[in-house]
Amino acid sequence: MSLLSLVTSGKQIGAQIHVVAGNNGVGKTTWAASFPKSITADLENGTKHLNVARIPADKLKTLQDFRLFLKELVESKHDYLTFVIDSVEALEGLISDAICLEGKVNSIEEFGGGYGKGYVRSREIMREIMGEVRLLQNKGITTILVAHTQIKTHADPATNQSYDRVIMRCNDKMAALIRDLADNVFYCSYKVFTTTENNKTKAFGDGQRVMFTQWRPGFDAKNRLDLPLEIPLSYEAFVEACSNKPDTDSLLSEIKEMSSGLDESLKTKVKEQTEMHKANAEKLKEIKNRLMKYQAQ
Repeated sequence: MSLLSLVTSGKQIGAQIHVVAGNNGVGKTTWAASFPKSITADLENGTKHLNVARIPADKLKTLQDFRLFLKELVESKHDYLTFVIDSVEALEGLISDAICLEGKVNSIEEFGGGYGKGYVRSREIMREIMGEVRLLQNKGITTILVAHTQIKTHADPATNQSYDRVIMRCNDKMAALIRDLADNVFYCSYKVFTTTENNKTKAFGDGQRVMFTQWRPGFDAKNRLDLPLEIPLSYEAFVEACSNKPDTDSLLSEIKEMSSGLDESLKTKVKEQTEMHKANAEKLKEIKNRLMKYQAQ
């Protein structure tokens, strides 16, 4: 059969692989469990306050237990449409334990004689798991990986400056792999407002929980769903944002914000392009996407 005969076109948005990261207690697990017909691999026993289907942590004590459960989800007939892994950090712990058992060592640092070989092995295992998750996606099942976060100083080679970023609280190699293979990465936090008095900036909040969907210097995020930068942290708001087509005004506003840190020559080019296509939402989305890729480099 000719491969050309298998070519398809047009958008094909179905089951997704989401990563939802954020601080403890912000509502990541609640958001994930709100998806239709969800079942949670509750590796931290964090869903006890929710009325959800789950496999508790005491039934998934080893990596083998977890992978057998994942295999059953892939191969058996069931009605579940969403698989939640809570959390990435707990799964990393199962992987580390399995690596220690495999290498007959007491610490992942000692695997294979050290020199980071244990972390390379953990990345290999996580790649296999993400491949199995992709099989779930092919079956029409969305997977959500819940991740805790930490603050880490990032040295930016483009600006030759260092600043703090919020990242997943797991090994860097594993975090990079998960970000690369996921369709969407979301960062959840409480809404923060600032005021300046007597040259001092004060921060305060009112408890609003929000989800960021696009990369910014302070945190990792991405999406393939044309979502706005910020939406309320609720399943209903997420569905509404996915269904709404972006209007030109919001696109122009986002492009203007993303352009603020560019050098003057590049900012001028972006301004000329947005002015030329200010009534064309599709062209504006292309400009926004190019800016997102530029910022992510």
